[in-house]
Amino acid sequence: MHANKIQKLQISLTDRLFGNVNLVDDLIDAWEGALADDFQWRDILTIAQSTAETLVPVVMSFSMLTNEQKREIVVETTRDLFDAVIEPIDLPWLPDSLVDPILRKTITWLAETTFDRLVEGE
Repeated sequence: MHANKIQKLQISLTDRLFGNVNLVDDLIDAWEGALADDFQWRDILTIAQSTAETLVPVVMSFSMLTNEQKREIVVETTRDLFDAVIEPIDLPWLPDSLVDPILRKTITWLAETTFDRLVEGE
């Protein structure tokens, strides 16, 4: 099931990022790498912020989109990576029904604020 979800994510993100296959593969690899043996909770937040920081310069080159559309691509992509890679995994110590919604909301906030910070800094 996990592999099927990742494959669907690859197709969706490649379409959303206008065919940037290498970027999509790198992002998925980074998220899966965050689950290494020495996994820490902060790794999820770190990879989410890093994802947003990687995506901002890419989406800013999409001149046919508004900044709001670009922001939404960054947020949706970061959230979709969480949903496909992290959410299906049984994270230790706390119930998923408690942790997943909190992490998803935090990741959304991180992606939004990272986009805003980087775009306002231009």
